Amino acid sequence: MCGIAGVILSWRQKLNNNLPETIKRMTDALYHRGPDDFGYYIFCPENISESELQHLRVDQLKIGNCYGAFGHRRLSIIDLSDNARQPMQSDDGSLEITYNGEIYNYLELKENLAKKYTFRTTSDTEVLLICYKEWGEKMLSRLDGMFALAILDKSNNKLFLARDVAGIKPLYYGESSEGFWFSSEPRSIAAGRNVNLSFDRQRLSDFLLLGLSDHDNGSFFNGINSLEEENIFRII
Repeated sequence: MCGIAGVILSWRQKLNNNLPETIKRMTDALYHRGPDDFGYYIFCPENISESELQHLRVDQLKIGNCYGAFGHRRLSIIDLSDNARQPMQSDDGSLEITYNGEIYNYLELKENLAKKYTFRTTSDTEVLLICYKEWGEKMLSRLDGMFALAILDKSNNKLFLARDVAGIKPLYYGESSEGFWFSSEPRSIAAGRNVNLSFDRQRLSDFLLLGLSDHDNGSFFNGINSLEEENIFRII
């Protein structure tokens, strides 16, 4: 079990934000899901070196004019090396991924893709990155596993969110005037926004009286939804 989190800011917030502090709060709220390691990535304009930012601790950064961030808490199982840390970037820098889960057929996918691509890790995370590079969102039909993932496709100005069809791995999201938020748990989103969660009374009633909890894309908290479809797209 790992934990993922992220935020894409609205244009109103890009000039006045503290993304490093925000993504740190979100990721810290997921510590119990991944106590072995953590990582952050801040998405900034071209005049700021992303390659430098990804190697710095978040609490050392005070950055304005950035537009988003990914965070990850890791439970290390496959490829324990630093090369497999998340968030992970593609070789050409066009893609960034934060991912929770396990892809059961990643070795078969890797064997097929290795005819065309060179891999630098033995992780299933990198296989997902290459799968997206090769097939885009259609890669979902090729995956056998349980997963929740977010991929920032910089070339196409797109945020791609997906979870396994059975919904085994959780993925929540919400929108506000500040931007678009996602995480493995609602309280992580609340931590990022620095607000308190409030219960959705209708959802609580549905659960207590009828035993319903996953009958739509809502959650037990106002303003936070559970990703219901196999995938959604968010244009930045």
